[in-house]
Amino acid sequence: MELAFLKGKDPNKKEWTWKWQIFNILGMISSFLGILELAIINIGLIQQDLLVINILPLKETGIIGLVSGVLGLFMRRGTKSYAWWGIILNAFFLFFSYTILIFALFINTKP
Repeated sequence: MELAFLKGKDPNKKEWTWKWQIFNILGMISSFLGILELAIINIGLIQQDLLVINILPLKETGIIGLVSGVLGLFMRRGTKSYAWWGIILNAFFLFFSYTILIFALFINTKP
């Protein structure tokens, strides 16, 4: 008799709907954008060419990745690791790019 109750659906268990899959996809997009930004920056630094860095609007992409990573944290079920990785990578990229910008302003071209 107890086994009969195990076959039914759990009333407390919520279904995995498309609403929650959107948050998972946003986390994946965030981590993908972070990895893409780091790859483009590394290629540009290795080649010592600014033309490679100007392919994408990287700062705007970093902000979009950061926002989508924060939205990916609202997922109730599943893993939030994609969103956390996306937030960390995009925050690092934004910190790196603005730090380089500030350091570049301190270069005195006319002694």
